[in-house]
Amino acid sequence: MGWTLVVAAVAFTAGCLMQESTPLPVDNPSLETHLPAAQMPLARASVGVANPQLSRVVQAKSSYATDYQQLQLLLALAATNPALAMEKAGQFKGAIKAKAQAEVLDIWGGLDPNAAWSWVQLNQPENNSRFISLLETIGRKDPRMAVAFAEKFAETHREYRKDIYSSLITGLTQNGAYRMSTDLVGRLEIEPDTKAELINSIVGIWASYEPHSALQWLMTQPEDFKVSHLERLVESWSDADPQGAVDFAAAQSGAMRESLLFPAFKKWLAQDASSATAWLSAAQSHKDFDPVIAELATQPIVTNGDVKNALIWAGRVHDPELRINTVTSILSAFKQKDPKMAAVYLQEATFLSDTERARLIEDLVF
Repeated sequence: MGWTLVVAAVAFTAGCLMQESTPLPVDNPSLETHLPAAQMPLARASVGVANPQLSRVVQAKSSYATDYQQLQLLLALAATNPALAMEKAGQFKGAIKAKAQAEVLDIWGGLDPNAAWSWVQLNQPENNSRFISLLETIGRKDPRMAVAFAEKFAETHREYRKDIYSSLITGLTQNGAYRMSTDLVGRLEIEPDTKAELINSIVGIWASYEPHSALQWLMTQPEDFKVSHLERLVESWSDADPQGAVDFAAAQSGAMRESLLFPAFKKWLAQDASSATAWLSAAQSHKDFDPVIAELATQPIVTNGDVKNALIWAGRVHDPELRINTVTSILSAFKQKDPKMAAVYLQEATFLSDTERARLIEDLVF
């Protein structure tokens, strides 16, 4: 559907470019010379040419700026005739030439993956980066073809396997081929660290769109494998659905809950403080919640600068040391504005023991 819209949007411009196929002058790759006379004013306007005299200047002295403007017309042509567009891209100079070829190839790979891959094999067989970047494009269009190309390319370019499969996995996951991606990585004979990195990438993107499916798959894996990738899953999940991620993290136990809950809740607090606060208010008090309670209590923007409210939250912290540190953070900030009232708040904090209060008085220099 995306490419259909692109083709429809640029059909008129591309049609104009294809009226004549005379090669572009090597010293001035202007696409304007390939437009019929009736379209010349439009072409001049597209490159900012306001009159014939200025047009002659543009033709006489090419620059990166004018080439870049011509590149936009070239990409319109690529949407309907990528082979011709690639031919003309080769007539640009310097950095704009590499950019033109890369962008045309990206469009071509989305339209006809096999033809795009064949072009690189025929014209730039030593350009490994071109093959690798094209794998991502083809992965989005035709996952099975991309896997076939990648496996064959990796056989003869083993030193680039990490880059090859990273590019491929990016394309496959953007296509939504998550299970194909995990199956592929599972059978690869590559370094364990590289394999773990690829799985982490898959899990991260998968959890952004289908967190429950990603979780279901991950839960079927060996325990060590599951633990090593669960943090990445919850991290991505919390970007898309912070409450869902927090609910899952809170339902875990021990070290797992401790490692997953805080980062997920912190994201939720930043995105929707009122909902996150309401959730924490209703949650059953537990020492594993201490870090998120302390985080909330020390955020004036969350507590609306209400010191009493912040101290009430601090009083819910189970760990004595963290509770004292939380109170210290709250009152030291408020003391800068009103030291007398800060001292009053400290005396009114009934959840503190006499020993803890004495320590705070000394630390805060009241």
